[in-house]
Amino acid sequence: MGVCMSRRVVEVRVADILPPVIIPKDTPQLKKRDSDMNMLVPGEVIVYDSDESRFEREKIMLVICTNVNISKNSKVMLIDVDYQSKNYGTVISELSLPTDNDELMNAGWMRSAAKTTDISVLNRTQLIVPCFSSSRIYTIAVENQSSLRVSNCIESDQLLDKNVKNPFSVCSYPSRVGPSVISTLCDRRNRVKGDIISFNVEKGKLLRSDEHRHAVFGGFLAIQAKQKIAITTEFGDPLQLLTAFLNQENDTECLQENAYGHCLNVWDIEKTKFRQTIRLDEDAIGLNCIRFLHHPECNHAFACSVFGGSIYHIHKKSTTEEYLADKVVQYPKAFVEGWLKPEMPPMPLDLIISMDDRFLFVSCFLHGFIEQFNISDPFRVSSCTKIFLGGAIQRSIGIKLQRINAVNFTPKRRFLRNQEFDAGPARMQLSLDGRRLYVTNSYYTPWDLMLFPTLKERGSCIALIHVTVKSSGGMVLDENFAIRFTSENFENGPYLAREMKFMNGDSTSDSCLE
Repeated sequence: MGVCMSRRVVEVRVADILPPVIIPKDTPQLKKRDSDMNMLVPGEVIVYDSDESRFEREKIMLVICTNVNISKNSKVMLIDVDYQSKNYGTVISELSLPTDNDELMNAGWMRSAAKTTDISVLNRTQLIVPCFSSSRIYTIAVENQSSLRVSNCIESDQLLDKNVKNPFSVCSYPSRVGPSVISTLCDRRNRVKGDIISFNVEKGKLLRSDEHRHAVFGGFLAIQAKQKIAITTEFGDPLQLLTAFLNQENDTECLQENAYGHCLNVWDIEKTKFRQTIRLDEDAIGLNCIRFLHHPECNHAFACSVFGGSIYHIHKKSTTEEYLADKVVQYPKAFVEGWLKPEMPPMPLDLIISMDDRFLFVSCFLHGFIEQFNISDPFRVSSCTKIFLGGAIQRSIGIKLQRINAVNFTPKRRFLRNQEFDAGPARMQLSLDGRRLYVTNSYYTPWDLMLFPTLKERGSCIALIHVTVKSSGGMVLDENFAIRFTSENFENGPYLAREMKFMNGDSTSDSCLE
């Protein structure tokens, strides 16, 4: 099971000027000269070495899982993904958290590799897991892979003392002692407030600047270690993440003002200090995920909007030191029959950038597809391929597509080991060599159970997609691979699998200095 390439492949490509997927009519022509760094100069020859032998293939996957029943405990699991192992696809060890109502969504290692060459050899022993609903922060010790344990727990009252609540996303600065930076979405009174806090894992203490400036909304967090900055998205109000969108009376302006944000916020990591707000258009409602390119000297990043169905390219303007954002992709809504609303957004939830910064992967939960883009030149994004994997537009569940302004839009039911892949693609993780993309079908429990009720009985599933590393891209679903989190497979289940990490490094865990 799996694809093994023993032949060395070296690609030599001359930079071309490729048309973007979308050229917004209301956006001026992008000027590459204004960016702090451009990945390609026309005519420059770039050599990409995609030799698989340079990377140790992933063997152990760590997965955080929320129980479908909020009154039951969540789990952290280690799963064997070594395709040569006799235990391939089975659980090595698991840890049930001692509390309930935790809602695990994101996790991050205590340490980040300082050099890209250290990613696959870094000793990863501590995992930081923010609990979105309960406002706890767990530190999980994973040095003994046969016996995971909780090494520390920050209770909610310690966050409330800092006037923050609902920890969401975590990134770590590349040094032996961190710090780890955690984004939060509310204050102690449950009012929306986008903020970040530093977490000293060794001392078990939270640190926050005395400065009172903060963002309106909080959300996902990404770090550019070389520039010592972080950017957070504006996701939304935790109390209205689903209900406001489904309310038929809410228009775009109402959603922006009351439930979801449409800005990106820049922070100084060293001082835990607010620096800048990047205001975007109405297609940026519910900005969810942001990822920086891996090159330490590069200031480019990409972000996606859950409800606006758009993707933005973020870069720094060297003349002013400010960050800018331009919309590069706009997905259309689908007009449907039999759903909760007559218009269904694509709902892009996650982004992954390959380690060589050539490819961007986007998962669209409701429309049921993953798209691969070539971002070798981040100013000129081009679509490579798209693979359909479930989604909500299925006649089998009573939802019919009436029309959509898109070509080759063919939602498809997919079966893994003779069982259907429920829901749509949500969270993703990419191997270091960029050849294997792992995909879950769960993101946030209220969304999961409302939009795809079958997940409550069956739990979630992890699928595997094999990726072509040539410049034209390509993806193929492995129908013989499936890790299911049913009640038959796990005691007190079913479970909903979220963040995935590889013990020997992956494409989302590290922000390097060199």
